[in-house]
Amino acid sequence: MRSAGFLFDVSMTGPSEPRPPAASGERAARDVPGGPVREALQAAGYTGAARVGGAWAVRAPDGAACALQVLRRAELGPAVDERVARLRTVEHAHVARVATVVEAGGELAVVLRGGTGTPLRDVLARRGALRAGEVVTIVTGVGHALGALHAAGLAQGGVTADRVVVDDDGRCHLQPSVAPPGTGASPAADVRALAGLARDAVADGTDAADGPATDPAHVPDAGDAAAVAALLGILDASARGDGTHGATTAEELANVVARTVAAEPVSVPDLAALAAVAMGRSAGAADGSAPSAADGRPVTGVVRRPVSQAPRRRVIPPRTADPLEDTLVRARALAAPEGPSEPEGRRARAAARLRRRRTRTAVLAGAVAGLVVVAVALAVLRPWTSGQPAEAAPSASAPAAASHPAPTDATLERDRPELAARELTQRRGAMLAGATAEDAVTVHGSPARAADDALAAQLARRGTIVTAPRVDVAAARLVTSDADAATVDVRYTIGAYTLRAKDGATTAVPAAAERTDRLELAWTDHGWRVRSVAGD
Repeated sequence: MRSAGFLFDVSMTGPSEPRPPAASGERAARDVPGGPVREALQAAGYTGAARVGGAWAVRAPDGAACALQVLRRAELGPAVDERVARLRTVEHAHVARVATVVEAGGELAVVLRGGTGTPLRDVLARRGALRAGEVVTIVTGVGHALGALHAAGLAQGGVTADRVVVDDDGRCHLQPSVAPPGTGASPAADVRALAGLARDAVADGTDAADGPATDPAHVPDAGDAAAVAALLGILDASARGDGTHGATTAEELANVVARTVAAEPVSVPDLAALAAVAMGRSAGAADGSAPSAADGRPVTGVVRRPVSQAPRRRVIPPRTADPLEDTLVRARALAAPEGPSEPEGRRARAAARLRRRRTRTAVLAGAVAGLVVVAVALAVLRPWTSGQPAEAAPSASAPAAASHPAPTDATLERDRPELAARELTQRRGAMLAGATAEDAVTVHGSPARAADDALAAQLARRGTIVTAPRVDVAAARLVTSDADAATVDVRYTIGAYTLRAKDGATTAVPAAAERTDRLELAWTDHGWRVRSVAGD
């Protein structure tokens, strides 16, 4: 079992965007932070773990979202210490800076502050191509960031879409690689890599031409075909290392591109579309070949948009999805219904629920080995188990369904927590559609609830309607139990469901394979509730 405590993996790629071979330094990076280094980070006040592009993420003691890179000390040697020391000297608005370094259990954990957002890899996986002005934003932001690294005597050693993130304002930032890059890394190679990444991201349909815009005082918009052609020419030449028509330094590339086409913010896709990216893993590449561990997570499901709004669309066929490895959504607590007694009360409550479903935005938050978030614009974090006793986090007032459950409610069986675990797992599916309040599933003040509340603040601006999937529990095995806490392994499957965005686009997410999660339960005034989760 790996400690998930609401982990989230968004290291994804599209089927037409294979992940490049890892440099020697990247191979030293851990896929999952080890126990000793997690404990050291927690002791330093950091909580949460979320996979964001090429780095994990944590939440700082002051609540700020930070990137986290965890490396194996034995595979790096003293070179990593010098690189970290140099990274500490880099201060740039578009570069995540080193904030904290922790070493424990043979691992080195480096916390990078700033530069969090939606991985560019996810944006490209969903959209396929970007407007020329958006590409200019990428090149200028990342180009100046690389210039700051190069000035400090550092090379990135691989400018890839999973090391570039897009913030809420559509600006791009670089998450520098902490691991020393492999042989062949150099500032010139970084420039070629950035130019190649940008060139591949530009929407097709425009022929390239060599040379920048002739008038540096005039910056055409992205609708100027000649200017776009000039931009593509610069990127092509720079990617080839052609110093005559292209740029040879990162700063030069950023400046030349900025004079060619007017920059515009990078548009992040609707959360429903990104949810398909976040929650699915391809069972095979687009050509049918078996995926490798580095293939990432391509878009899952069929994306349908109204034809009038999407004359150009990129549809990815359905694929076998990974399970949504824990709670699926953060639902708003429902007020206790008021009305006459049965049978009138029953009809009134049903009508009220129907009205709420039609008007309330269901905020999506799935999990990979924990509470899956659609997570994108910021590195939304899922705290690890904090170790605080459950009774230290009193439960908030729950809605009527949670405060006064029926006598058959399995969560009230104090001596049968395995039955409660079954019930709580099934309730998670209802949370997706807002039919069940979070108080009916998680402990107030717990790592699960804290992460859920933090996510809601980031996602409430966008509307995504979700149909609740069917959750089938195959088995629940009691691991440990006492009067106030229990550990239960739950084996279950999640059925297919649909996401609908505000613009009418729908994304069909296929059923997931069976999986097992370890639920840490706490006894509350309302029965057993989930405090934290670990997934296999």
